[in-house]
Amino acid sequence: MCKTERRSRSTFQLVGATALFIASKLFEIYPPTLQNISELTDGSCSPESIEAMEQRVLAVLDFRLVVSTPTAWLEFYL
Repeated sequence: MCKTERRSRSTFQLVGATALFIASKLFEIYPPTLQNISELTDGSCSPESIEAMEQRVLAVLDFRLVVSTPTAWLEFYL
């Protein structure tokens, strides 16, 4: 049986902003800064909280992130 916990909207927004930040680091030439991502959340997520969540997410993923390859780019454009 799976236990469920209640999470607030701000927590989900923090996780989403963090995921956006991590993805932009992988796929953008000039990724947005922490301040830019914080402004996208209308100030509900501070740059410090995004950075802390980034560390937690990367630790859970064991730093196993997919790096873009030429094949992935070809699939994207086709």
